[in-house]
Amino acid sequence: MKKCVAFLCIKNKEGVITPGGTGFFISVASKTNSNRIYTYFVTARHNIIAIGQKDFWLRINSKDGKLLELPGNSNVKWFYNPNHEQNPADVALMRFPIFENKIDALAVPPPMYEKTEELINSGELGIGNEVFITGLFTRLSGKQENLPIIRMGNIAMIPNEKVPTKDFGNMDAYLIEARSIGGVSGSPVFFCKPQQTNKGFIPGVEFYLGGLIHGHWDTLEENIDSFLATEDAKESKNINMGIAIVTPIAKIIETLNCEELMQERVENDKLMEKGNTPIAD
Repeated sequence: MKKCVAFLCIKNKEGVITPGGTGFFISVASKTNSNRIYTYFVTARHNIIAIGQKDFWLRINSKDGKLLELPGNSNVKWFYNPNHEQNPADVALMRFPIFENKIDALAVPPPMYEKTEELINSGELGIGNEVFITGLFTRLSGKQENLPIIRMGNIAMIPNEKVPTKDFGNMDAYLIEARSIGGVSGSPVFFCKPQQTNKGFIPGVEFYLGGLIHGHWDTLEENIDSFLATEDAKESKNINMGIAIVTPIAKIIETLNCEELMQERVENDKLMEKGNTPIAD
């Protein structure tokens, strides 16, 4: 779970490469060869908006215990949810080359996300199930290596209506009882499901990718324990309400399966079957 994340970085005012957000690696299996996978880096779309036209870096651990800063720039092609204009979704992803031996990273595989929506719809995953977030803690991101933080919580709500957000309008989203802070935007959110058989629960837990962190709500300090707590925090003394907004895994899958990426994987499969170099790893 910790090895699937990398930190999104830009240069600060002093020119130092500094982590500011989180993303994670996810894999898609080839339709023609189950041993062939395609890897992508996923984060929140608002992280990419914040970076704008600046160069950026992915900070990731190496297998020899050092930090790697993989450069990117404004020419990198980011893919967004194909239905974003009609139904906003805070998702951005880019192609990522097959991991080199020096990179100490793992991608979330299809079995950890393909069935999440089905389990939610069947009631096997739902309100009360434990969740955890793997992401950046900006106060201690690590100097010798990336130090992802783990934040625990529970599924608090799976609403049947859209959730209002500041910058993306009304979105499909889940709510979790977990404190989202700056830096964990784009972090993967894993849902925990107790293992069970037809004879009942057995020891062990199954993990499924539920989506990524979009953000959270604040309230004013004076509204704590107030009957009429305002929704908007406009003063300096803001209090995190402890409810994080999660962009559902379905929105990530829709992006992975956009027409251009699906066609690209098909063409790559054809080339590789013939022993040619693929268009993109």
